[in-house]
Amino acid sequence: MATLVVSDLHLGAFSELDLARRDPYREALVEAARASERLVLLGDVLELRELGARTALERARPLLAALADVLRGREVVVVAGNHDHPLARPLVERARLAGEPLSPFAAPVAAEAVGGLAAAFAEHLAPARVAVAYPGVALRSDVYATHGHYLDLHLTVPKIESLAAAVLARMRGRGWRPRTADEHERTLSPLYALLAELAELAPATALVAGGRLSRKVWLSANGSRIRPLARARAAAVAGGVRGVLVALRAAGIDSFAPQIDGATLRRAGLRAIAAVASALELEERYRHLVFGHTHRAGPLPGDAPAEWRTARGTQLWNSGCWIAEPALAGSNGLGGYAPGYAVLVPERGEPLVKRLVG
Repeated sequence: MATLVVSDLHLGAFSELDLARRDPYREALVEAARASERLVLLGDVLELRELGARTALERARPLLAALADVLRGREVVVVAGNHDHPLARPLVERARLAGEPLSPFAAPVAAEAVGGLAAAFAEHLAPARVAVAYPGVALRSDVYATHGHYLDLHLTVPKIESLAAAVLARMRGRGWRPRTADEHERTLSPLYALLAELAELAPATALVAGGRLSRKVWLSANGSRIRPLARARAAAVAGGVRGVLVALRAAGIDSFAPQIDGATLRRAGLRAIAAVASALELEERYRHLVFGHTHRAGPLPGDAPAEWRTARGTQLWNSGCWIAEPALAGSNGLGGYAPGYAVLVPERGEPLVKRLVG
């Protein structure tokens, strides 16, 4: 069946950078869903790091209701990401308590059976049939989709979350690398749980301020003009990151490069998702791997085709994002970070990266 894959909506963001809640983005997304037989929400659908789950879900309700109206009786598959990990946490915990491995190839589970936030999310999409898949889902016999947040354990660019993931991984031993979904999850899920709980307890303004400062670091790194005081703060943070890298190298974590720019992040992200594909043995089963997380859609015209293939030839596709990223989108030639992209997976043939909003 024809499948529309959309990721990184970040619905309910306190910052109101989640564009899918307003037209023309909402209208474009709803119309694309209407033309598809199945909708896959590929992670970070809800923004659960700025507001509590109840508030975020309420903010998302109008868009979800509009999608429900055009998806009556059709299938919606939700794949949790790092920002909405609580959607899939019951599946992770059940596997752990049962002493069973978390399988990337498990069939999706009805949202009502998952319970908790997933069941509440599904109520807003009724009468569509909502299922949860984690950490990913096979869309065809040759196409697999996952949010991609496991790549943070393989990333060489010093993003805050990848730095934290590296510290957690180092606790497993020098040179340790995750080789299964369980090993990725045991390292990352405590971090996700902490950040989700902070959103329930801490003032949203404080959490958003941290994200805003992070964006200013990117603006400064990409040569964009920002106010002198903001630039000074961004430079101070960048200097702090360099200091952290020195400390990490002293602790035996020397995989991070000091560059912070869009091109470096794109290449590093592609290498990291290729490492995930190898670790989870996705390359052995699938010719195509669709992911999100990095907010950079692709491959796009002008991209080097070789960058978008794994060592064993699996073609990579990124579904982009639906959130405003002023630090990465604009006149600096990084158009792949612009919001409004999706991946269309037809019944046959190659997936297609398409921007639904001009």
